[in-house]
Amino acid sequence: MKGWISLHRKLLDSQMYKNLNSKQRDVFVVCLLLANHEPNEWEWGTEMFKCKRGQFITSLDSLKQYCGMGVKVQSVRTALLKLEKWGFLTNKSTKTGRLITILKYDIYQDTKNKTNKDTNKQPTKSQQRANKELTTNNNVNNDNKESCADAQNEFSSKEYIKSLIENKRKDLHIIGIFWKHKEKKFDNKEQISSQLKRHLKPASNLKGYSDEQILEVFDEIDKESDYDKKYVWSLETIHKRLGNK
Repeated sequence: MKGWISLHRKLLDSQMYKNLNSKQRDVFVVCLLLANHEPNEWEWGTEMFKCKRGQFITSLDSLKQYCGMGVKVQSVRTALLKLEKWGFLTNKSTKTGRLITILKYDIYQDTKNKTNKDTNKQPTKSQQRANKELTTNNNVNNDNKESCADAQNEFSSKEYIKSLIENKRKDLHIIGIFWKHKEKKFDNKEQISSQLKRHLKPASNLKGYSDEQILEVFDEIDKESDYDKKYVWSLETIHKRLGNK
């Protein structure tokens, strides 16, 4: 792997960075290192896949391999959850793996404001091409912002689940991370209300457990599900397994 990234000192003043432990900071830096600095596409099977600037495809195990000693899969999962809560990234399961998108990537990797020590030299062809690509990427980002603004009034189950994860009530927080892991989608608030009532009691039974303990069971079940695609599990399953540990 070649190239470099920027790491600004102002990061030390960031409330997000201050709230990350050493393992979570490790995952944070690895994500910046793995993110594509320009759009990328590849062929997998008979299909073509694309990644935008600031995105990359990975897996929890792959991220763990890039991190330091002592970082386990559940540590990576917890870190991603916390980084998503802080609005640093989003992560989504895809056919080829886990799609990580670093939000506001240009803030962390702003190549436009770099000082050029060789001020008397003309830009090289590669520099000119990079500048052109950066301008194109910024235009795409602006288009995306406009599209997002148009959709602000539409119902978003993703935003609702995010609000649950950020909720200070432990039972609602647990439901949020459970729904996110299961990639739950709802068409309206009535569906959410119905499912919320269904999961409140089993989520309350998990209040005494930490996120790390719950996510560790998620990992165990994920591995089992790879062998048995019909395996169905719920918050009750999580509680039962934690009780047997």
